[in-house]
Amino acid sequence: MDYKELINYNIEKLTSIYLNEGVQINELIDNIFNDIYTELRVYKEKKFVILELNFIEEKKIRMNYVYEEKCLVRVEEINNEIKTILWDRDARLKDLLYNIRSYMKSMCSEQEINKIMDTLPDELKEMIGSNYEQYTSII
Repeated sequence: MDYKELINYNIEKLTSIYLNEGVQINELIDNIFNDIYTELRVYKEKKFVILELNFIEEKKIRMNYVYEEKCLVRVEEINNEIKTILWDRDARLKDLLYNIRSYMKSMCSEQEINKIMDTLPDELKEMIGSNYEQYTSII
């Protein structure tokens, strides 16, 4: 894959994640009808809504789906009281932004890259935030 294809691939992933709110609570609730699922709990913690699904494969596993304003922001697995973050929306978006910038660096000047990055929605630009210069300098 050349740099242009890599840039396009990462832009497609970024767009998809940014525009999609992720699996919704009502879709996950339907899993309780499957035999391996044993418990389901939905609760609020500050500004987040957390759907906790417990199921048994070889042992009991708890999955937490964390939502902010109906948007999935994190998926966590708790196994033997050890929490593992399986997916984090902000981290994934930041990774994709970093990848796009990195690949663009081989094809564009810094000025051109900044001009393109300035066209991003404010929410994505804010993810880099005050560390924008630091973020761009490591690429």
